[in-house]
Amino acid sequence: MDAMSQLDAERASLFAENQRKQQLEQQCTQLLVTLTSLVYEVHGLMEESLGVAGFHMNGDMAPWHALAPGGQFERLSSLDEAAELIDQMKGHFPC
Repeated sequence: MDAMSQLDAERASLFAENQRKQQLEQQCTQLLVTLTSLVYEVHGLMEESLGVAGFHMNGDMAPWHALAPGGQFERLSSLDEAAELIDQMKGHFPC
């Protein structure tokens, strides 16, 4: 392979790497937007209701504080972690 062909191959490789990087950045931004929406939606449900009816399979209501991180039935343990991650990443992605 001559020097020109090798240079062309390297340019093509760099172009492909750049395209992949841009694609990953777009996917990461979309993931952050989706995660942000999900966290806001769950917080909205928690603010607008008292809990989850039927959680115990007996019709009783489980209050949100019992389902939240640190609660008796902790089922939303990733909610706080997701909110923290969103805050950390917002400075790195334009969303």
